[in-house]
Amino acid sequence: MPRLERAIDEVVSGHVDEDGPGLALLIVSAGAPLICKGCGRASLAGEAISARSVFDLASVSKHITATAVSLLIEDGSITAEDEVREHVSGLTLAPRGRRILVRDLLWHVSGVPDYSGDAWDGTDEEFERLTNEGLVEWLNGQRMVSAPGKRYEYNNSGYALLARLVECVSGKRYSEFARERMFGPLGMEHTFALDSPRRRIERRVTGYKEDGDDYVESHEPSVIQGDGNVFSCLEDLQRGERAMRDGTLLSRESLEVMREPGTLDDGTEIDADGQGYGYGWSVDPDE
Repeated sequence: MPRLERAIDEVVSGHVDEDGPGLALLIVSAGAPLICKGCGRASLAGEAISARSVFDLASVSKHITATAVSLLIEDGSITAEDEVREHVSGLTLAPRGRRILVRDLLWHVSGVPDYSGDAWDGTDEEFERLTNEGLVEWLNGQRMVSAPGKRYEYNNSGYALLARLVECVSGKRYSEFARERMFGPLGMEHTFALDSPRRRIERRVTGYKEDGDDYVESHEPSVIQGDGNVFSCLEDLQRGERAMRDGTLLSRESLEVMREPGTLDDGTEIDADGQGYGYGWSVDPDE
């Protein structure tokens, strides 16, 4: 183990300054943690990163949304073949070709416009205030980019719609559902879906980007959920990984479905930059 840690330190030291923006590192083998440590600073003027430092998971949040949807499928509340408009209140976006299914959103093959891309026609201020309910209203005024099931295109609107679907089906806010059905039962005490810009986040890590020889903060405020905006730390993620491995949260059958590569309507397996894509996960079809 000391040899592995020295090798990792050698790699990390080439990219992370001790007093600069840092990272948290967890290596798990067969369910057991081998390395769990922090490197660098949580903020340039702040404390060192540790296994309890809280990061914005960004798009890593998608597998959490897919897990929430899978829980509803296990409950018998929905199926992956259901039409999305059956469950998302107020969604009137006209389909193109066939109807949009839940699995289309999970696999990024829905063809809906992506609010985080070129389709967005609002202001930066409107973007910051956009909620999941507001996304539905925005989509209703848009046109489909393509027919569902025709092509894979990574799409943040799809996963934000899934979060809204969770709300409509469960009758709970997405953040509440995530806490009650996932984070709470697994003991992930420092993990939550952000639903208010006013929430104070303890031990939060600040994101930076390089600007010449300096660092500038790279935060883009948002309260929309499903495609991002879950915050967590290594200690909690380790608990979540263990649950996804041993079937504590979902049945092994559901986990297998989540990890199965999705397909287009013609039977072609999804190609996501050389990998397959399951329910919120990039998957290697050869493993």
